[in-house]
Amino acid sequence: MKTTFKTVFNELDDELMELDIRDNASDIDIDKIKNEVLMQINSEKSEKKKFSKKIIVMLVAAVILVGGTIGAFATGSVQQVFGRIFQNSGEMNELGLFDGGNIEVKSKDSSLDIQLLGITGDGEKLCSAIEITKKDGSPVIDKNYSYPSNSEPFDGSSWEDKLTVDGRDETKNAMQSPQYVLSDGNKTLTIYLFTTTTVGSGKSLQDGRLTFVSKQFHVNKITNELASVKLPGLMDPIFSDMKNNEELSADDVLFDQKELAKKRGKLGLSEEDCTTIDYKGNRIYCQAEQKAFELPFTISYDLNYRTDKFIEKYLSAESAPEIVVKNTRNAKMTVSPFSIYLSGECDADNPDSPDKDGLDKCFLLPKWDDTSKVTLTDGTVYYLYANEGGEHRTDENGVYHTTVHLKYSTVIGPPLEPENIFVNSKNIQSVTINGKTVYKK
Repeated sequence: MKTTFKTVFNELDDELMELDIRDNASDIDIDKIKNEVLMQINSEKSEKKKFSKKIIVMLVAAVILVGGTIGAFATGSVQQVFGRIFQNSGEMNELGLFDGGNIEVKSKDSSLDIQLLGITGDGEKLCSAIEITKKDGSPVIDKNYSYPSNSEPFDGSSWEDKLTVDGRDETKNAMQSPQYVLSDGNKTLTIYLFTTTTVGSGKSLQDGRLTFVSKQFHVNKITNELASVKLPGLMDPIFSDMKNNEELSADDVLFDQKELAKKRGKLGLSEEDCTTIDYKGNRIYCQAEQKAFELPFTISYDLNYRTDKFIEKYLSAESAPEIVVKNTRNAKMTVSPFSIYLSGECDADNPDSPDKDGLDKCFLLPKWDDTSKVTLTDGTVYYLYANEGGEHRTDENGVYHTTVHLKYSTVIGPPLEPENIFVNSKNIQSVTINGKTVYKK
């Protein structure tokens, strides 16, 4: 039978669990013991080496103290926590799950149990998972409402956030709209928060602090479903009807409008009575009732993450003119599991900048075609497109500092439904931007 950390803990004597680990951890050769214990855990095909329980306890405690990660000891693996919203979630343990530290929770609703499941990220982008349940085990909201709205208005009516770095407030609205997932008959609500380094200071978020103020969230109940189609990804530029020179909406392209009109007529519905809901890769055309459920709580926690799983390469206008604008200095490409980042600096009034009022003063952004992509060793291809976020600022000397985020996509250009893709850097065969291959394994 395979040995696991759970098995190890279950077999420990109570007296060993009472050891003062802190006094002994500094005397442990962590790497050596870790390698031996992991060898024992994974050696189903070989004879297992025996270890004292004291050594195992000290190892686990030392790893927790030194690494600062939750890992599989508390809430589960990164895959378990973030697997519902990330593609390739089976690779996510490579990046690590962190506990946040110094967690403070306040709520006006005493019936709620609120827990931070963990944080993962790469420094530019961080993702946090917060789990909400009822202390008595009842549903968090009416179980008839099962389609959370992940496109709420960004007006502060539903939530607010504050990001603090170096003990001072840096910015509000550092997050994208939260992503809500209901499960277990609405007994569990998981909120995923995506934080980006939009503070414009160039400071690391390591040991920064995020405060999330939840007020309410919106959920739909479908009363009449008229049609459902699988989202095909990018719809632009086929929104344009070239024959009639007419701009078309996604619904015009995805649904047979005559058929929908017939269905509405049978149900006595008008167009105003119907809406579309994107859910689990499908677009549903339906009559729905939306309700705002109160969710009053505030959670604050420290941010931590790792940055040692990346591919880095310095670029220049001479070596990569397809990507780097002339007179750009310190240009660098960083390939992380979440995005590719192009960072550098140039004069704010650089005459070679293609768009002096835009964000691409130092770089030529990828076109929406197949010339910008990441190819994995198994042949999988992810396309690249510029996404909001990153650093874009002009300092007192007129120097423009930028970090452009290039996001992975399964389709060319931005998809209709937001995608969260994790790419293990070990599996990257090549990176091509604007037709220029800038990395090859």
